[in-house]
Amino acid sequence: MIWAKSSSSGSSPGSAKKLEGNHSWPFSFPFPAQTEVSARGGKQSYATPQTFRQHGKSISVEYELILKISHGFLRADSKLHVSVTYIPDIVPPPLSEIRQLVCRDRIGVPGPEIDPDGWYTLPSTVISGQLLHRPVELTCVFSLARPLVYTRGTFIPTHLVLSSSDTQALDVLSSVKAVQVRLVQTLEYFQDPKNVAGGTEESDVVTQAQWWNPQDPSAQDAGKRTLFGELHLPKDMQPSCSFLLLNVEYTVELFPFISPVFESGQRPDIPVLSCPVKIGTVNAAGPIPKAVTSPPPRARTTNILSAQQGEIRGAFMPFP
Repeated sequence: MIWAKSSSSGSSPGSAKKLEGNHSWPFSFPFPAQTEVSARGGKQSYATPQTFRQHGKSISVEYELILKISHGFLRADSKLHVSVTYIPDIVPPPLSEIRQLVCRDRIGVPGPEIDPDGWYTLPSTVISGQLLHRPVELTCVFSLARPLVYTRGTFIPTHLVLSSSDTQALDVLSSVKAVQVRLVQTLEYFQDPKNVAGGTEESDVVTQAQWWNPQDPSAQDAGKRTLFGELHLPKDMQPSCSFLLLNVEYTVELFPFISPVFESGQRPDIPVLSCPVKIGTVNAAGPIPKAVTSPPPRARTTNILSAQQGEIRGAFMPFP
């Protein structure tokens, strides 16, 4: 309760006079970080989901702050509704020591050979197909920067090594336009908490990796090509969420190569490698890496508002 009739018109008690003029009562209270949901088998506790409003989606999560004014027996109560945007603090763990060092000194991006603790390398895979109507095979070793939690508004560093005895295939398919790595959002939501088997699942591409060749000539020997890449994360993208009625998940996916002279033996719409990642909202402790590439043009903008982090603050005024 912000004010009662037994309080004074100011900040000190003792007066029960009718309020006149403008008055303000600053207030604050913590936003609940955990939410209990009743479902089959009893109540379960989840991290409170963020405000969710995304273009083209039929689901939304909204929060409201309501001021109720009781006027007495002869007048109906008044209510003031204020929309509240909640964004949880999701903080990634710190970068590896070597990555932090190079970020401070701006001395380049260390690969998995130099900084094994700073990269997560997926199992190698073989991509095969026809290059100029002859069969070719390339072995791909794909890595993502550790930890696998990334703050929106930054980027996901990627690393790719292609190996083959076919030098022409390496030259063609190591082009920055041939390599296809995407960040995919999977949204799963439910209308009824008692029927979690009847959910809806939708997937969308958030962004595509931008690549460059390292300047180190030793990285490009006769049987190997090395590429560094970055997946730029929009500042207003939805963070990861795991809730009974709403799941927002992300995966980084490597697809078959695209080239006018290459016909893949795999389906172009099915990834050959994928790795789940988490999207946070607050930068990790330590230096912030600087991107080498520029973000690609965005096809659409997600409708997300800015907000206080985990706390409601305000002041109701005026009071007639």
